[in-house]
Amino acid sequence: MRLWSYVQVKDKLMLLMFICVISNILLGVFSVDYLRKMSWQSTSTYTEALQPLSWINQLVEEQQQQEKAFSKGTQHASDTKKELQQLKAWQSDNKVSLLVKQYEELQQQITHTLQEKQENDWFEQNYLPLAMESQHKLSELSQYIIKRAEQQKKAYEKDIQFGYWVLGGVCGIVVILVISMSIIATRAVRIPTQELKRLLKQAEQGNFSQMATYSANDELGAVMLSYNQMTTQVQSLLATVQHTAVDVTEVADDLEQATATTTSSTMQIKQKMVAISDATQESVQQLKVNETSLTEVESGIQSITAHLEQVTTMTQDTLQTVEEGTAIVTTNAQQMERIQKAAQNSQQMAQTMTARSTDIEKVVDVIATLAEQTNLLALNAAIEAAHAGQHGKGFAIVADEVRKLAEQSIQSTQMITGIVRGIEQDAQQTARLMNEMVVYATQGVDATAQTSENFYAIAHQVQSITPNIQGVTQTVEEILQHTTEVAHTATTITNFSSETADYATEVVTLTTQQLEQVDKIHHHAGTIAKASKSLRHATAKFLV
Repeated sequence: MRLWSYVQVKDKLMLLMFICVISNILLGVFSVDYLRKMSWQSTSTYTEALQPLSWINQLVEEQQQQEKAFSKGTQHASDTKKELQQLKAWQSDNKVSLLVKQYEELQQQITHTLQEKQENDWFEQNYLPLAMESQHKLSELSQYIIKRAEQQKKAYEKDIQFGYWVLGGVCGIVVILVISMSIIATRAVRIPTQELKRLLKQAEQGNFSQMATYSANDELGAVMLSYNQMTTQVQSLLATVQHTAVDVTEVADDLEQATATTTSSTMQIKQKMVAISDATQESVQQLKVNETSLTEVESGIQSITAHLEQVTTMTQDTLQTVEEGTAIVTTNAQQMERIQKAAQNSQQMAQTMTARSTDIEKVVDVIATLAEQTNLLALNAAIEAAHAGQHGKGFAIVADEVRKLAEQSIQSTQMITGIVRGIEQDAQQTARLMNEMVVYATQGVDATAQTSENFYAIAHQVQSITPNIQGVTQTVEEILQHTTEVAHTATTITNFSSETADYATEVVTLTTQQLEQVDKIHHHAGTIAKASKSLRHATAKFLV
């Protein structure tokens, strides 16, 4: 049975034709044998039909012997009852019965004549006519039997000859019909089978651009119709998948470019924030030094008269330090404003990224729906191929390949969905961090502005000390009071600067986290681009 599955349909039809021809030949052989037996039977029947001639010959011989005896004047005892009984028992038709009956009546008359003979010439006048008539009846009976046997034999031979002719004609007609029907059936199966084989071969290579032209109302026609329907649906599906893959690729490329831009901006923000943090730390150190100096000024205010030159020098140093601190604070304020703007831009980019991810997820849902429909269509095609039996084997292979492609598409869409959801989560987390960064940057701007105002106040106070350095001695108490205020203000500025440094450090940390998230988004975008390109490559081999 396994070898039978490798035999082509046309070879099976040829084998069926060969079996029919052989069966017809065997039937002819048996029929010829039967006709030969009929011929032998006709010969036997002819012999049996001539069997009464022997009985008639015996009757003729008995009658001749009786005539010879009567002509010599002697008596002859004849016994013809046995032959007459056999003739009566053998009677085949009415004429034979009539002749036998007439012969029996003549025999009775002859017997009656023999019993009543009185004259010398009774033999010529009475017996001889009856004997001649009796012989005539026997001769007529013999001729009739021979004629009837020959007629029966000729009828048998004619029937046998007619049987030979009928048998030969029927066998010839049957052979011609079998060969003709086999050729027609072979062509009817071979033409659509070759077309289906060609279409399936093209479909195996990914070419779904041609339709089946065979449209008969039979099983192969139904298979061709199913193939055309499947081809139409596959063409529509592949066109949709290819268009969707192009859209996904474009969106993934845009997302990858956006994440690359965001990464570059975040790197710049990080570098600037590191610089701001270093500058703020330096400002804190300078403010601490200033605070120490003011404390020393406060402790040595009582000997300020003796050390006026030292006070003047320290005042100049303080003024220079205040100017440097003012410049640093101004720079810090500008950097904080830039950080605030960069954080706002990053927040907008994160929101845009979230919207892009939502669009990608919708496209992926469409691809998943199409892949599930493809899987269902492949299952229906496999069922139709199973109904078609051996003719649908190649069609079943194509349907299975289509089902595998649909399963791969479903797996790809599931992977893309997971990646997109991860991107959405990362984008949402990035947006939250950027919101916090905006808040912190705003606070840093406010603190820096307050520090700048304090530095301007210090500069103003130091500048007011220089012109009045000659009246320091008279205003020691006033200087002590102002020095105490300056020390308190320096402490406040130091605290503000420390907080600013902490904020800058935290901003650097958040920027680093944001950079990591953007790197992840960039990696996911690259993965989506690769997956979409793989999908386009997988569908590019199909010709619709």
